[in-house]
Amino acid sequence: MPENENNQSNFDETGNGEGYEGVELSLDNCIMPEDMLANTPSKRDGIPQEMEDHLRFFGCELLQTSGILLKLPQVAMATAQILYQRFFYCKSFLKHDYEVLNV
Repeated sequence: MPENENNQSNFDETGNGEGYEGVELSLDNCIMPEDMLANTPSKRDGIPQEMEDHLRFFGCELLQTSGILLKLPQVAMATAQILYQRFFYCKSFLKHDYEVLNV
């Protein structure tokens, strides 16, 4: 079974994961680069910055309200909002329905 330099297996219990090196979480990779923030896919598709900001805010508001109604912990709602924001820094609001993604 292949192992990485920490002698940890690259496979999960199902045998999948060849070449998987894990997820690196550090303060060096938690912030979006400036070029990604300035040139979003939505902006490239012609959505004005004000509209994109509104969709980002409204999407997070929907996630927060849904979490409250479902009695989820705040950390779950905050994590969902972060994932929502990061998704739309890689994908366009024009091509992906924010309401469907909120569900």
